Amino acid sequence: MLAGTLIMTIGMGASAAAPTAAQGPAAMWMRRSAATEARTSVRAPGSTPAAPRTAATSDSRTSGLMVRATDAAAPDGRAAQTDGRAAQVFFEAVLRKYSGYRDFQARFIETPISRATGEGSPESGIVSYRRPEFWRWEYLTPERKIVVIRGKLAAIAVEGEEVSRYDLGDAEQQSGVGLLLSGSERIGGLFSARFEPGGSKDEPVLRLDPLKISDEYDHVLLRVRRRELTILEVVIADPGGNRLRFQLSDLRTNRGLAETLFDLPSSRLERGSSPPAGHEP
Repeated sequence: MLAGTLIMTIGMGASAAAPTAAQGPAAMWMRRSAATEARTSVRAPGSTPAAPRTAATSDSRTSGLMVRATDAAAPDGRAAQTDGRAAQVFFEAVLRKYSGYRDFQARFIETPISRATGEGSPESGIVSYRRPEFWRWEYLTPERKIVVIRGKLAAIAVEGEEVSRYDLGDAEQQSGVGLLLSGSERIGGLFSARFEPGGSKDEPVLRLDPLKISDEYDHVLLRVRRRELTILEVVIADPGGNRLRFQLSDLRTNRGLAETLFDLPSSRLERGSSPPAGHEP
């Protein structure tokens, strides 16, 4: 990803120094500082700045396991309303399931997809979450880096570099993949859900469109395993046509994760050092 993408997409504010290396799009789930909010979009390598979104423009690109979104023959109004209600009910059921977890861990693969240059290099690792607001995203390949969030504080450690720390501000606004994975109740009222044609009976795909024009989202796609209501893939599309895909697997819940796992890193990650033991799925 572009150097500094993390800070641009978090919108931490001008007081936060930009990182010196590509540090992953933790923006998607960090708190945003309303007073100094940076109205920028996720940008993958080689992409051009996202064009401002207007009520008359919208990009419906998808990626990865998702099929390209196309306009199917429009059903009659009553059928469309019924489908929309069913999708919203299903979406809210997924959120309730995740809101019931005290903690969880999962493996992830994160891939940027640029409108200009296509799919970028994937990164993979382990995500850990503990209520109320503790996150740890540990990237293991292709390079090691750790992003830890404890409420309003965040720290980023990249292999071979000094640790960067940030105050994420006083805003009560969260956004992105973390908001979905934490099962936040309020997100159900921020999006309108409908089923995408590319899904299957066992793994439906939900398209979430923001109810208000957003500088962050054009839409979000969720692929869900219906039987367990498990989120398998999240694709976040910005108004400029760039996307960020998270593929999730090996979800393990209510593990009794220790709070110390979410301690902010205080020392640099040395090259060739091993990840701490005891927290891998």
